[in-house]
Amino acid sequence: KALDYFYNAENIEIGGLYTLHKINEIHPEFELNYTIHKKLNNVSDTYLPFKRLIEGKNFDINELSNETLNLRYNSEFIPILLCKKTNLPSDLIENISLIQDVEENISLSSEYNNLHALLSLIWIKERDCYDKLILDDLILERIEQIKNQSNSNVPIDVLAERLAFVQYAGYDVNLNEIKSFIESQNSDGGWGENSLNISNPHTSGLGLWAIVQWRNKNE
Repeated sequence: KALDYFYNAENIEIGGLYTLHKINEIHPEFELNYTIHKKLNNVSDTYLPFKRLIEGKNFDINELSNETLNLRYNSEFIPILLCKKTNLPSDLIENISLIQDVEENISLSSEYNNLHALLSLIWIKERDCYDKLILDDLILERIEQIKNQSNSNVPIDVLAERLAFVQYAGYDVNLNEIKSFIESQNSDGGWGENSLNISNPHTSGLGLWAIVQWRNKNE
């Protein structure tokens, strides 16, 4: 049902396409490659680094516009994606590690910052661009921060991102959390940012990726 949502979606933003790419790595039999690459053609080159990431191709810093460089999180993401060619900035790890713990009374922006900090650390580790023992400690610290947060009364999009990224880092999530997320699925097969919203590719992709990761490990 969730796959049908993507097969029928007219446009899928870059985050949704990245999650489909990760799902396709786990289950190539889902035959998502055609959908992914067809929809990539509709994505602006403002997102060139992530288009190339999905395509398995390299990019050069000189190809990127100022708009791309100034996108949220790209001050971390772009150096990480280029770290096999160019060393990480000396202060990047420190800047990521200094992102504040998420508490219940802190804004959603802080919640997303924390989750994207985790994603940054995972990407650095995948690319073998920093000491793995230090990265493992930083990732564990971030995981503990995320797991200590309540999942009640948080937007579905935040829950989806938590479940997807925690598992991507190699850690388990609770079955009840997965069940709770599945129960919030819309009739079209997708998920919205909260229970009152129509489905969107970003939340739906994260949620499906979370479910696929859980089933791949536990079934």
